[in-house]
Amino acid sequence: MRCLLSLPALLLAATVSAAPSNPGRNLESRDDASDIGILTTYFGYANCSDDQQKQVRQAQSDAVMLAANAVKSPGIDWGSDPAAIDFFGPADETVSRGTRQHIIGTFLMISSPLHGLFHFCNVDEDESPTDAGLVDQLTGASKSFPGTGLSDWWNDRYVDLQCHNASDSQCSGAAAYTWLKSHGDKYPTIVFCPGFFSSARPSLADAKATIDKNEVLKGWVSALQSQALTFMHELFHIDFGSPQISNPPAKDQWISVGPAGRKKPIQAYKPGRGKLLAMTKNKGPELASANNDNLAYFTAAIYMTGIYGGNYPAKPRAWNPELSIEENQKNDQIPPGPYSISNNDFEASDALADDGDPNAAVQISAADLFPDSKYPPSYISTYGSPSSGDKPPATPPNPAAPPKFAPGWCGMHVIQYQKNEDSGPNAHGPDYLIDVSIFDANGKPIQMYDCNDCGTTSRTVALNGAANDFKTDLPVHMIVTLGAVDDDPILFKYGDQSWGSNDQAHHSNWGAYDNGKREGDTGFACPPT
Repeated sequence: MRCLLSLPALLLAATVSAAPSNPGRNLESRDDASDIGILTTYFGYANCSDDQQKQVRQAQSDAVMLAANAVKSPGIDWGSDPAAIDFFGPADETVSRGTRQHIIGTFLMISSPLHGLFHFCNVDEDESPTDAGLVDQLTGASKSFPGTGLSDWWNDRYVDLQCHNASDSQCSGAAAYTWLKSHGDKYPTIVFCPGFFSSARPSLADAKATIDKNEVLKGWVSALQSQALTFMHELFHIDFGSPQISNPPAKDQWISVGPAGRKKPIQAYKPGRGKLLAMTKNKGPELASANNDNLAYFTAAIYMTGIYGGNYPAKPRAWNPELSIEENQKNDQIPPGPYSISNNDFEASDALADDGDPNAAVQISAADLFPDSKYPPSYISTYGSPSSGDKPPATPPNPAAPPKFAPGWCGMHVIQYQKNEDSGPNAHGPDYLIDVSIFDANGKPIQMYDCNDCGTTSRTVALNGAANDFKTDLPVHMIVTLGAVDDDPILFKYGDQSWGSNDQAHHSNWGAYDNGKREGDTGFACPPT
């Protein structure tokens, strides 16, 4: 299927490869328009080495892919997609507050023209762009108007890219930053700091390779922090000219968290803070739809869900507004594993001049959050309460079982039958026969196990000098040992307690033999564990 666009529509999506006239900076221009397929011409690369330029270009390409992937057919499922719920708020709130179209439009603006046209025109996926005639039209437009005719529009569609070294004070703690309109530059400017090219900012491919090796990381969206997300984050900051992505421009919003009376402001970088922002009843979804990291990490979550079998990376969970910044940051930490990654997300502000006022931070307490009733039951049952991050058990826990015995001082009654008893119910051979019964601290008989017809009495043949093991509901087995002759004392052992049938410390009381048997009682300490 083909679609026809007017010239203004094509111009709105087209990429320009020609250099702007007199920008006063080192320019990059390619006559073959080989950068067709991205929205904006990036030029300059002042102070960037060849390798750094290569990394920046790859980050730009990956950012385009992530943004396009986030809105590809069939689109965003606002009602049940946990990524949409986490980063932009409950479904009915995104409808009533009009944030859906803003979010979709933002991702389409950052995507390549062809992704945008596919979305609106329903070009068949197996139809090549050349067949649709789009590349030829866009390339021709770029070559035909390198700075004349329609140049008033074209010349605005540029972003200046620069690399700065550690001596740039603005790079302290930042991976990159963007000069806003108030800075006075002719073109939007993104500056890449040394941190952008460090191990804390791998390429998207390298970040994915690390995640592939560690199942734990597949559950953490922050594990995909990469140059691509940083580049995307900075593009959202652009607040003037044709390259502007988000309208209104995205900002690193300010939130205020902590115990009552001790709340402190912090910018909503990283997923946990972004999710808290989206949960806030007071303009939370609107602010989340224009918060850089909500947008960027949403694309990361969609991407990871797609490549890891539909499993949503739900961690880190939203910040708790009642905990301090330091306590919340601990919960943001990815657990260590065989393939560790950096948890450093560069806390310093990365968009300079007029990027929000910490004094106007959104004050958030538990009472300011959407109730759980705003969220789908399937979301709650799978990921838990957004406000607590606790996943409810699949089934209610069983009530605590009543204790099987009363601890304290337990008692025991033993009957010893003499050897060679050869008649009646107690008939046996040349060894002793004993019956053992044990009672808890309340005098209640304790269940016996591992015996014939077990109940509360256990009968066993006792060989001379052999330890007889009696298993009961007590936490420790009772050991009973008989001697070789009738007058030998009976020996007992329970845990670290050892005593005999003549031991008064254990209240032992034994009678004489009568009718081929003797019996008696003893006691022992029986703690609950």
